[in-house]
Amino acid sequence: MDIQKDCQNLLNFIQKMKLHKSTNRNTLTPRGNAPISDIYGLTKFSQYSNGRKRKPSQYPGWYNTKLKTDYPQFQELLELFSSNYLSPDFTWTSVVINKNFQCKKHIDSQNIGDSYIVGLG
Repeated sequence: MDIQKDCQNLLNFIQKMKLHKSTNRNTLTPRGNAPISDIYGLTKFSQYSNGRKRKPSQYPGWYNTKLKTDYPQFQELLELFSSNYLSPDFTWTSVVINKNFQCKKHIDSQNIGDSYIVGLG
């Protein structure tokens, strides 16, 4: 295991992704501007904000986020990183990817259990 190399691998992959501005996280930014903040993984929301349907996941009631649909191979990198550096019993359904913004202090109301923050770049 080499945490610097593994973090660089995550960063390299993320830099190739087309990340979107978040339309529902404006309250977390200091100036109220829409930040670049996207979610990779699973969501309970069955459609996008524009009304288009999401791709159902293998788990009933869960849907793939756009990033998971567009970049399914990123899952393997996240799982490898998680198994190498996070608690062995840690499970996750989604990962928030923020780019170039510092959000205000807040509590994630939908999280269950521990959360991890990994800073890259």
